[in-house]
Amino acid sequence: KPNRGSYAAALECMGRSPNCSPKVITRCLTQMEVDGISVDELFSQCGFRQDERDMLLKAINTVNPGYKPSLNLHTDLCSSPLVQDFYTQREHHTYPKLVFTQAELRERFKRQLSVERACTVTIDSVEAAMPVTANMAKMRGLLAEQRAQWQKILLQALRESKMILAETNTKNYRPNLYPYLCLLEDREYVDIMIQSVSNMPPSGELLKVLARDLGNRVYAKYCVQQKYRNETVEKLGTIYDAYTGLLAKDTEECITLPREQWCKLE
Repeated sequence: KPNRGSYAAALECMGRSPNCSPKVITRCLTQMEVDGISVDELFSQCGFRQDERDMLLKAINTVNPGYKPSLNLHTDLCSSPLVQDFYTQREHHTYPKLVFTQAELRERFKRQLSVERACTVTIDSVEAAMPVTANMAKMRGLLAEQRAQWQKILLQALRESKMILAETNTKNYRPNLYPYLCLLEDREYVDIMIQSVSNMPPSGELLKVLARDLGNRVYAKYCVQQKYRNETVEKLGTIYDAYTGLLAKDTEECITLPREQWCKLE
């Protein structure tokens, strides 16, 4: 059964086609209504990039020229009795500011966004730093050489395996990993393999643990790249930038609560 994303993609294609019949668009909208999906839901619950939203609106305006998306920006108040007094007394309430200026907050939000994009987090050890001895430096250099050699061998083996899988006959209905090996760049797969070495258990179900770890890392990396492609990262950066107006000490007072402000910006 088609979902909101399916209907949005179909209508977008209709909007791009100059020869698309209005009857086809009407039939699509009728079927969408039968499935219990409204036109407004497409604009409020689907993600768009570049001109996809405009093409969707163009297709709808072909059969309904006066239509405009009606987005509900109203934030319902919490009905819990625990906060009823707060909402009744918040007429002149202002949210307390942080000790940072807007420029400082924007810089911190940029660092936060870069951490979210990196897929990995570096945590400093809580143990006291040990002085680097000559033997430690030698071992670290040896490890770096071995790591470079591992990367070279893994990259070559991965490319050879992809060539074999690409020529494999898929008509036997057996699972083929080739499409999944094309989601990322070859070097990104190799980097993920190297990172997973530290999580390999010394004994037990080695293959099962390694496969799960590799799958999770590839999926996380792919999700981040998808957010780059559909401009979600750019949108999040814009929201972070606007959100600083609520928290910065050098901006105007605001009566909106942080969560309410975030919902409005989204």
